[in-house]
Amino acid sequence: MIGGRLRSVGFNGQLIHQHEDIRETLFKATVAKNDALTGHTEIGEWTPAFGYQATQKLVSDFPDVQAIIAASDPIAMGVIRCLHDLKVAVPQKVQVTSFDDLDFAKYLVPSLTTFQIPTMEIGTEAVRILVAELESQHSTIRQLTLQGKLINRETALF
Repeated sequence: MIGGRLRSVGFNGQLIHQHEDIRETLFKATVAKNDALTGHTEIGEWTPAFGYQATQKLVSDFPDVQAIIAASDPIAMGVIRCLHDLKVAVPQKVQVTSFDDLDFAKYLVPSLTTFQIPTMEIGTEAVRILVAELESQHSTIRQLTLQGKLINRETALF
């Protein structure tokens, strides 16, 4: 998995909060439960440049890697470019999947298999919950599950 790190920076430029991405947590938990899997993570910026650099390191350190899960489509863009430059066939040798389904994902060559996050629904529900909390005398803890969707394109063999 190649992912980005969430962080908050204070007014003085100092890092004040660092959060492990839920995708990284779930990835590590899945690998730990399955003896047939080996997992390696590279964490950095949410950019194509980071995806490229992390893929160079991953392929160099683990030449038999069969799949890369990128934490975002911009990271995956760099992953795909690096694999192309290294003459690694996608998806025949290494499959690539990502998260976001940003507009450019379908135009990459090969086109990117990605998990579509329901961002409009997330925003709508966040506002709805916030308004309900502001209008209520009692605060309640809510858990909401929204469905994402796998957009199967050319970088994975499903």
